[in-house]
Amino acid sequence: GVLGDRTFAVSRMGRVVTQRECPRLAAITASLAGGSLRLTAAGADVLDLQRGHDEGAPEAASSIFGAGVLGIDQGDEAAAWVSAATGAEGCRLLRRAASCGRTAVGSHWADLAPLLVVSDASMDALCRAAGRAVPLDRFRPNVVVAGAGAPHAEDGWREMRIGGVRLANVGPCGRCTIIEVDQAAAARDPGFSAYGALVSYRGQAVFGQYFRPVPPGDGAGVGPWGALERGAEVEVAS
Repeated sequence: GVLGDRTFAVSRMGRVVTQRECPRLAAITASLAGGSLRLTAAGADVLDLQRGHDEGAPEAASSIFGAGVLGIDQGDEAAAWVSAATGAEGCRLLRRAASCGRTAVGSHWADLAPLLVVSDASMDALCRAAGRAVPLDRFRPNVVVAGAGAPHAEDGWREMRIGGVRLANVGPCGRCTIIEVDQAAAARDPGFSAYGALVSYRGQAVFGQYFRPVPPGDGAGVGPWGALERGAEVEVAS
């Protein structure tokens, strides 16, 4: 999947926290530099977690979507930082343990698969149906395809090839109430229901498709995985 994506998670009272119950998570920006994690949030000091700083730290049990997972606790300073940034007391920051105990297809703490694909034609169609602009970040895709033609063409793609990377369709993305969260404000949007607009438009809360990387080389994982690049040509197979 995407390097570093969802390797870390916030846990509270033994459960992984999501924007469903804590929209303030959207206020946190995470970036990687040389394997180290940097967290920033408005009004907070920068938190840098250096690679290897958690060596010897205990594993902590948590759960997500009813499945037990194991993470490495990142310490009290990180816990205090995420608690303050989210406004939720008792939070802990966890890094995925090697023995995580849960396997989304080729991912860490992802819902189903590491890549979520949406076409700009689908977004344009939703905006027209809603009668207003709907920010793309409400739907949190990490691959956006331009020039797909018909809206929701991606629903029929069995495979994609982007540059030298092959991707296989895992299934549709069933949406939850996270799309109600204004990502810029890190709060639920009181004036517009993106969820309601989507269901009214499509008849169901489905938008985008999950994809996973296909093992390279001989199919046994031999050879480089390759990299996705912005602007790369996309080939599809239905």
